Amino acid sequence: MVFDQATDEPLNGVLRQEIEVWIYETEFKNGRKHGEEKAFLENGQLTRKTNFKNGIKEGLEEYFDDGILYLSQNYEGGILNGQYRAYRKTHPYELVTQGLMVEGKREGPWIDETPVATTAEINGEQVLTSGTGLYSGGYRVSEQGNYIEVLTEAQLPSSEFEIEK
Repeated sequence: MVFDQATDEPLNGVLRQEIEVWIYETEFKNGRKHGEEKAFLENGQLTRKTNFKNGIKEGLEEYFDDGILYLSQNYEGGILNGQYRAYRKTHPYELVTQGLMVEGKREGPWIDETPVATTAEINGEQVLTSGTGLYSGGYRVSEQGNYIEVLTEAQLPSSEFEIEK
């Protein structure tokens, strides 16, 4: 909770803070973030817009680089819910990740062309949590709904060729 220093009452209005190279403008209601928060570089360039309701992220959050949108995500009650889109920071920017978040987890078809694969453990097996494909509860699944497992080097099929190290 944030209080007005002059009245010692919960803050209502916009608070402007300068922290190192960042400038934040945040709307408050009854001492809690409520409305829009904007983050700027010291040169005035907008880098982020986030919406809050009673201190919790609610609605659209957007990130910018050189004034160009590179990440867009939606919150409901502080949890990612709704469309998620991320763009590669090239010129022109290109869509690299897109899909639906449900209660903070990937759900349904996703485009994910990021070069780094992420995994999680389920019942002792490593399963994919990234990449283009179908998702259920945050995990990559096959068309039949089975988790897609990640094979370790020891689990790979043997080959008659030797790999030089």
